[in-house]
Amino acid sequence: MEIIKCDKESGIVIKSYNELDSTQMEIKRLINSNMYSEFECIITKCQTNGYGRKGNGWVHLKGNLALSIGYKGKVLENMVCGLLMRLSIVLTKFGVNTLIKWPNDLYISESKICGVLVEQVKEYIVIGIGMNILGDHPSYKSIKDLTGISIDQIELVYEIFKEIKLFSRLEKVNIDISYFQPKYTYLNGLEYKIVDLQNDCLILKSKDSRLVKISPLYFFYDYKNNELIKRTSF
Repeated sequence: MEIIKCDKESGIVIKSYNELDSTQMEIKRLINSNMYSEFECIITKCQTNGYGRKGNGWVHLKGNLALSIGYKGKVLENMVCGLLMRLSIVLTKFGVNTLIKWPNDLYISESKICGVLVEQVKEYIVIGIGMNILGDHPSYKSIKDLTGISIDQIELVYEIFKEIKLFSRLEKVNIDISYFQPKYTYLNGLEYKIVDLQNDCLILKSKDSRLVKISPLYFFYDYKNNELIKRTSF
């Protein structure tokens, strides 16, 4: 492990590892052994067992970002999508435009380029971010592939750190639905407009003004067909 950035004025500390099973697991270990300092950024060049929401694996390729950061507090309602909004804002600083795919991804066009995980670990909120920046893989597109833009990883981590510091001061997360992709979706063959997010659940409005609440525990979004599908396992 090496400390590759330490700035007292901003408070940022970036610790880089050559290899980890998971940046998220590393912060958990540090917290459980009382060795973690608030807002320390953990990144790795090689992540062998990264995971996302519901324990799904995250493929980490060389040149991509695997980052975890923690701070004291309680997980807030709509926190994941709130963080995705912040990450989308960060990426615009590098000339990259993205949209949120519910419940926890950023997309460019039809390709996923970022996923976010939020976990409560003792008194800490631990945020995990996986982002495809430069990775070269036939099945996984990167920001470089899709836009031609090369992003310096450490500069990106610094910008993410600043946004998360600001985010950590919030007592309530407000969601701007304009960041969502798409604006309309289908459920059981009927078209609905996405109008709000409550406790990480989509609030849909039908053509006859009926409201429907969709939980990520029971539904997933099929991007290809723009349809909400009921999960067969939970």
